Amino acid sequence: MAGFWVAGNVLGGGLGRGLGGLFADWLGIRLALLLLSLPVALIALMVLRERETLTLPTPRYTLSAWPLYTVGFLLLFINFFIANLLPYRLEALGLSQAQVGLIFFAYLAGIPGSALAGWLVRRQGETAAWRMAFTLVGLGLGVQIPNHPLPILLGFILTMAGIFTAQAIGGGVSGRLGSGVSGTYVAAFYLGGTLAGLAYPPFLHLGAIWSLGVAFMAAALAFGLARRARQTPSS
Repeated sequence: MAGFWVAGNVLGGGLGRGLGGLFADWLGIRLALLLLSLPVALIALMVLRERETLTLPTPRYTLSAWPLYTVGFLLLFINFFIANLLPYRLEALGLSQAQVGLIFFAYLAGIPGSALAGWLVRRQGETAAWRMAFTLVGLGLGVQIPNHPLPILLGFILTMAGIFTAQAIGGGVSGRLGSGVSGTYVAAFYLGGTLAGLAYPPFLHLGAIWSLGVAFMAAALAFGLARRARQTPSS
C-alpha cells in the first residue's frame, strides 16, 4: 500500500511539474499557478467533509532509528537538489519553459517501481531492494553528465525511477516500525527537501559535475545505510 501511495504521489508530482512548464509558457506564470492550485482546493473540500477518525497505538519515538531517518532525508534531498537545478541547466541549453516542463514528465517513470515495490521486497528483501533502487539512482546521475538534453533526460528518468522505488520501500519500512518512527521518518524526509532548496543556489554557477557528484555521494550513503535502516530500532 505504501508503494501505491507513492505511485500516486509520483503521478501528482509529475503532472504538476510537467504542466507547470507548459501552462507558464502558454498562459503566463500567474494563471499557471492558479490552474495548478485548483485540484488541490477541490481535494481539500472533499477531505474537510470526512468525519472518520483513525485510532493508532501510542507512538514510540526513538533516535535509534537514525539510519532510516537519514535515508528518508537523503531521498528528498537528491530529488529536489537535482530537480531544482535541472531547469536552469536545460534553459542554458536553449530549451523553452514548455520543453523543460515536458522533461519533468520523467517523474512518471517512478510509477512502475513504486507500485511494484512491495512485490520487489517480497522477492529480494528490503535491503537488496533498496540497494537496487539506489544503484539505479547512481546510474541515472552518471548518465546526466554529458551536457546534452537527451542524456540528461534519460538519466533523469533513471534517477526518478530509482528515487521513487526507494521512497516506496522507505514508506513501508517506516510504517512497519510504528507511527512514532514513521512520523519522524516523514519529518526527516521533508527536512532533506528543505536543505536541498537552501543548498542548490551556489551550484548554479558551477559545472553540472559538481551537483551530480553531491547527489551521487548522497545516494552512495543511502546505499550503505540500507541494511541498518530496515532494522527494528531499540527502545
